[in-house]
Amino acid sequence: MELPYDGAPFPGYTDPTEEQRNTQRASARPVIAGLLADAAHHLDVGATCLHYTAATTSRSHDTASPATSRPAPEQTSSAPARGRSH
Repeated sequence: MELPYDGAPFPGYTDPTEEQRNTQRASARPVIAGLLADAAHHLDVGATCLHYTAATTSRSHDTASPATSRPAPEQTSSAPARGRSH
C-alpha cells in the first residue's frame, strides 16, 4: 500500500539525486547498526536481570519456612455476629 504523500516533494526542496540518496543511505547504515547493537545489549542486560531476579525469588521461596496454619478461634459469645439478623 502506497501512502499518498510518500515521496511527495516539498515546496522549495529539490528531489535528491540517486547519488545523494545512496550517500545518505550509506551514512545511515552505521548509525542504524549502532542503535540496533545498543538495543540488543539493553535487551541482553534486561534478560540477565530478570534471570537473576527469578533465581533469587525461587531460592527465597525454597528456603522460607512454611507458614503454620492455626485453626480459627471458636466463638465464645452466643450473641449473633454483627450485621446479621436471624
